[in-house]
Amino acid sequence: MRKGALLASAVKKEDWPRSEKPEIAFAGRSNSGKSSLINALIGGKHARTSSKPGKTVLINFYDYMDKILFTDLPGYGYARVAKKVSRSWKGLVEDYLLDRENLKMIFIICDVRRGIEDEEKELARWLKQVGLPFRVIFTKADKLSSNELAQQKRLISSTPGPIKTGIFYVSVLKKSGIEELKIEIDSIGGI
Repeated sequence: MRKGALLASAVKKEDWPRSEKPEIAFAGRSNSGKSSLINALIGGKHARTSSKPGKTVLINFYDYMDKILFTDLPGYGYARVAKKVSRSWKGLVEDYLLDRENLKMIFIICDVRRGIEDEEKELARWLKQVGLPFRVIFTKADKLSSNELAQQKRLISSTPGPIKTGIFYVSVLKKSGIEELKIEIDSIGGI
């Protein structure tokens, strides 16, 4: 199997791959950089990216180092899709998060320029309530100057709510923070 290969794209539970490997899910707002981050981690351009939000409409499963499955979940937020489609995505994502026995971690992906918004707080509260572990990754750190990034980090750390620890700041473009994140992923997956 090719490193980083797309294993499956699922629109329903029956399409999920059967696997004993640990899984890490990437969840976040549309256009937050989930697919770009997955590509940076696995190497290559396996996950479909776009400047237009809402391109990930299925649950996509990727191989990572032949040891872990990465799951790219459909984005939430401002994607221009019908409410009925958006509700079906929510049900599919909730089923996945609650039913996958090998799910070890959920990374909530946020654009650092937007900070922590209500949707991220709501997702973090729900994950905490159902007992699922999560960390937060702020992407697009290269879009801010070093002063702006430092200011945003202070703002994020002072934001009330369940997101306080396990925070990473990355730039896919400049490759900053990627190696530290890979070390975290390896430890989560037992590599």
